[in-house]
Order: sequence, then structure tokens, then C-alpha cells
Amino acid sequence: MTAHATSHSTFCHSVQPIEADRCDARKCRAAGWLLATLLAVVAVLGLAPGVRAQDTIHVTPDGSGNGSSWASPTNLRNALSVAVSGDEIWVASGVYTPGPTATYSFTVKSGVQLYGGFAATETVRTQRDWVANPTILSGDIGGNDITVGGVVTSTASIVGTNAWHVLWLDGVVGDPITTTTVIDGFSITAGKANSTDSHQNGGGLYCAGSGSGNECSPTIANVTFSGNLAAFGGGAMYNDGFDFYDTFAKGISSPSLTNVIFSGNSAASGGAMYNYGNSSGDSSPSLVNVLFSGNSATNYGGAMCNYVGFSSEGTSRPTLVNVTFSGNSASGGGAISNQGGMYGGEVKASLVNAILWGNTATSNGAQISNSSATAVISYTLVPSTTADIYGAGITWGPGNLTDGSAFTTTDIFVDAAIGNLRLAADSPAIDAGDSNALPSSVTTDLDSSIRIQGAAVDLGAYESASPALISLVKSVAPDTDVVYSRLVTYTLVFENSGTLADSSVTLTDTLPAGASFADWVEQPAGAAFTNDALTWSGAVGQAEVITFTFLATNTATTGVIITNTAWFSGSAQTGSAAAAYMTSSTLYPSGSGNWSEVYPPCSGVCKYVVPTGFTITLDLDISLAGDFEIESGGTFVPNGKTVTFTGDQPQTLTGNPLSFYNLVVNKTNKSNTVTIVGKLKVSKKLTVRSGKLISASDYGDIEIEENGELQLTSDITVSGHFTNSGTFDSN
Repeated sequence: MTAHATSHSTFCHSVQPIEADRCDARKCRAAGWLLATLLAVVAVLGLAPGVRAQDTIHVTPDGSGNGSSWASPTNLRNALSVAVSGDEIWVASGVYTPGPTATYSFTVKSGVQLYGGFAATETVRTQRDWVANPTILSGDIGGNDITVGGVVTSTASIVGTNAWHVLWLDGVVGDPITTTTVIDGFSITAGKANSTDSHQNGGGLYCAGSGSGNECSPTIANVTFSGNLAAFGGGAMYNDGFDFYDTFAKGISSPSLTNVIFSGNSAASGGAMYNYGNSSGDSSPSLVNVLFSGNSATNYGGAMCNYVGFSSEGTSRPTLVNVTFSGNSASGGGAISNQGGMYGGEVKASLVNAILWGNTATSNGAQISNSSATAVISYTLVPSTTADIYGAGITWGPGNLTDGSAFTTTDIFVDAAIGNLRLAADSPAIDAGDSNALPSSVTTDLDSSIRIQGAAVDLGAYESASPALISLVKSVAPDTDVVYSRLVTYTLVFENSGTLADSSVTLTDTLPAGASFADWVEQPAGAAFTNDALTWSGAVGQAEVITFTFLATNTATTGVIITNTAWFSGSAQTGSAAAAYMTSSTLYPSGSGNWSEVYPPCSGVCKYVVPTGFTITLDLDISLAGDFEIESGGTFVPNGKTVTFTGDQPQTLTGNPLSFYNLVVNKTNKSNTVTIVGKLKVSKKLTVRSGKLISASDYGDIEIEENGELQLTSDITVSGHFTNSGTFDSN
């Protein structure tokens, strides 16, 4: 069958090839019935292949089993040959080539779901990670291409003979391919469609839906097309909806693409994608979160060419939502070329929330070239000069940013020069989109970051993600009146309130003098204490909270503030958090025993307590500047030692009885007081050297020196000498 076309420089299809290898719909269906009959006979005779069809088929690069599990994986060609509609093929990380010669392709049938990104340990599909486990379908059958991790990044790196098509999705022979056919989680690279007829199109993927009643409209997600070549159309993908001029039942090739990257592909036209809806056929793919970068065409459509030829009924109506085009080049239409039919047909591209910036054309239309076609553009960042938009037919909807002089590339993208087309911090594309245009099923962007993080969806394939916002809060309990050797509880809480994870956060927390690590209460993985220093490093995920809780022993003397500061650093920020507690001025003994052995040291004004049930023996002369209390049931043994009350602060002695051997009041000033609450008993001598003792008790000798004063609150008993050189107030 010959497709009629006339060479014309303004069209993607400068020459439509003769496709001798195609069959018409009736012949194809007859061939399909014959093939099915032969397979049935083979099965009856027991000659079926060793691998049997099943719900899930497991594949590894060197698999030789039946595919029933990761323990018995098969190879990809076998899996595809036996899979039937509804089967899932799980493909483990690695590089896969279709066969020994250029004629081999990975052929995917209707309803088969092909998933990559497995580590060959998963039991459910959601456990896979196509980023961590790259799964590469490559046309490098000779193994001599120049690759990066198995991926060709530019068609200039293709060396020698490669497969004409890495993938062939066949909606012509067999059942129509609809969205139930899935390609998900792969890099498709190094296809080289440099033969004739169909084999000069779609080096990465040929989507065959031509012919009346046929269809190729699969679901393609999480896929990268890199370094694929076509001599004619669609270096990465050729969507063939050609219809053999049947106006009653059209061929369809309209894939649905989500989270797809086209990079470094090239062709004569449609460097990355060619959508062909000639005759009464239709090629109207749907694209969401798609990036076109660094693709090229020698003729038209550096990234995409939409074409219906000279037909009267063909259509190509691609819809592009949140798609980015940058760094693509062609003679005409550096990003997109829309070429309608001269005698009818319709090419009508719809762009919403898109970015077209930094594409180039040597002839016309650096961003878009239109010929007998239309394009509806809304909420899109695209320069609108005649150098950028060529031809008529553009319908400008609302929300467009078209003043190319208002922005620079660095205003829009993080670093376009190295292919980082994420949005710069203050990009005009942020919050500039139509949120209602985003399909409800799409909740993330090309990076799997949450969509709509601001007032509205951002333009392009990437949502501007606020950086990881790490906060650290530290607390300690109790924070007052902490006695010596008491435990305090420290709590540190990391929280990431940003929309990105931070994979490189470090924490250090060195306890100060006066606090010593005791034990963990809540210990996150990787956290450790060494010599009273806490260290931790790890990731703080989006919206994640990480809590560290530990006990520390107070070893500080009384009346001081113990402040502890923790420090953290992340990939985008640093910070600290502090907590403090006040040590108690009240000292308790560690148990019964000698004074010097059971009480902690005091560096200020302290109150000493003899608790109930404790017996404290004074084993040395002491001076006290604070209060002293003997609780009910506590015992204080003076042991022939002297207790002196000093300082300028009021002091209170509490107990019943308060028994001393020698008691000296030697306050700084004459007016400073020592008040007795209870009954004071001094068996040897009470000396009021300086200050005022307010008391009513029993004494041995009493001596009131010049600066001393004894004020009685009731009767006293003096069993020895009474010497008064100061003031004696008998009340």
C-alpha cells in the first residue's frame, strides 16, 4: 500500500514512505486467526514453550526458569511471547536487548502490563523502585554504544548496528491495544530505526495502530526515552494512526503518557515523538508531567511533530498538561511542529500549564511552527514573538506568560545548561497554572513531589518544592529545683515541615559539665552517645518527626543553671536548640552516714535537710549560709562538732529538737537574722558572735559578743555560764 504524499518543505512528511511490510486490516486479522490456530495445535501436541503464561511473570537479565517467581525467573523475550492480556511482567534491574539482529524488537501484546524497577526480591508491585533499580531496554545489540550506566544519552553515541525498534506495540495483529496495556518504570534507549518503511520510524517505540478498527493507545508511565534515532519520524516514539482512507472505522494511536522524559533523541521530523493521523486515522496522545529536553530534528518538530498529511479526515489532537520543552532544535518548530492537511483533516494541539523556553529553529518557529493547523494555549510560559511562533492558528487562552524579554533562562530553571529544568526559587512559573486542568488522578510531579504546593499548580513538568524545612526543638524535665544526682529527661524532636526530604542531616549534642548521660528512653536508629556526646546522621523525610529521648544525671552543685545546646545541619540549613534546668539549693543526703560523705558539695547558699528515717552524724566542723532542717523522724548527731551560721541572708533552723554541741551565729551584719522554728538545744555552748538569733530553747553556756544579739521568744534554760557583751532581749 502506498501512502500518497507530495514533497513540500513546510511539512513534517516531506516524503511518506512506502510501507511494504504492512498488511491491510482483513489480511492482518486472517493472519492473526492462523497464528492462533497454529498455537492451539502446538499446545495440543505438547509442544508449548517451557515458560507458561501466568498472572505475574518474573524476569531477570539471565533468567532461564519458568518465570513463576524470583527464584525461577525467565528472560524478557520468553515472558513477552507467553504473556496474555491481564498478565503482569515484572522486570528486574539490568540491561535488556531484544535479539541478535536489527529486526528484533520487544513486542508487547494487548492487555499485557510491563513493569520495571524491581530488585528481584519484591512480593508486591508497590515495593519496586525504578530509580534505585534502573531497568533498561536497549537497542544496543552489539554492545558497542557509548553509554552512561547502560543508557545512550545522545544519538551520536550509537555505534554500528542497533535494533530498529526497542519496543513494538502491536495493535494491528491481534486485539487493539488500549490503556490496559502498560509500560511502566523503564529507560528505553539506543533504538536505531534506519531501515525502510515502518522501520525508519520510532527507534525507541513504535506504536502500531494503523488500519480500520485497529488501535495502539497504551499507558506509558515513569519512562525515560534517551538516545533513540529514526531516519524519518519519531526518534523515540512513533504513534501510527494511519487509516488506509477508510472513513467509517479509523485507525487510532493515542497513548497516555504520565511522568515521561524524552532526552537526546533525534529524527528527520519529530525528534522525540511523531503523531501520525493520516487519512481518517487519529493520533492524539495525552501527556501529563512530561519533559522534552535536548531532542533534535533535521526538518520539523525538534521534540514533537503532529501530522495528518494531505488527508481530508485524519486528526491529531494531542493534549499537553504540565509539559516542559527546552533545549530542543529543528529547522522549523524547535519544540513543536503542527502540520495539518491541505484538503481537510485537523491538527489541533492543546497546551495547558506548559513551558516552552530555550528551543531553537534555524528556519522558523523556535517554539512552535504551525501550518494549516491550530493550537490552543492557556496558562503557558512561551515567548510569542514571530521568531518563536510561526504561522497562524494560535488561540491564546487565559493565563499565558508571553513576554520573552521579561525573563531569562536562569529566572525560570535551576540550571538549564546541565539539563536541570526544575523551577528556580523565584521562577515566574510558580503558582502560575490552572489547577483545574490537572487530572484528578495526578497528585505528584515528574519528581514524585506533591503537586500544588502553593496557591495554584506550577507550570511545567516539575512542581517547585519548598526545601526541606528542618526544625529542632529541645526540652528538659524537670527544669527547676533539680537536686544533685537526680535524673532529668532530655527530649529532642526533629520535624520536617517542608515538602522535600533531607537525606543528609547530622545532629550533635554534647552534654555540659554538670550533666552526664544515663540511659536511652527513645533511641532512633543510628543515634549513639560517646563520652556524653550524642551523634546521629540520617534522613528526615517529608512531614517526618524523629524524637530522641534520654536520661541524664545531674552532677552539678546547687544553685546553678545547666544549659545544653544541640546543633544540626542539613543539606540546605543549619540550626540549634537549647534547654536548661536550675539545680536545687536544697541538699539531701544520699543515705544515713557521716555528713562529709553523704551530702553533695554546695557552691552557693544551700539548704541542708536531714530527711525522715535518716541518721546524719556530723564528722567535722561546718559553716552553713543557708537554712537547716531536721524533718520529723530524722536524726542529727552533733558528735562534739561546731556548726557556724554565716552570710548575710536570713536563715531558718527547723526541727524539734534541733540539737547541736557548739552553735555559733556569725552573720556578716549585726542585723542579719537566724530564726529558730522548733526547739533548739545546744549542749555545750551557744555563741552569738554577730547577727541576731531569734530563739527559745535550752542551752549550756551562752555568750553574746559585742555584735551579737539573742532575742528570746519564750523562756529559756541555761545550764552553764551566761556572758553578754552585746544585746540580750528577754522580751
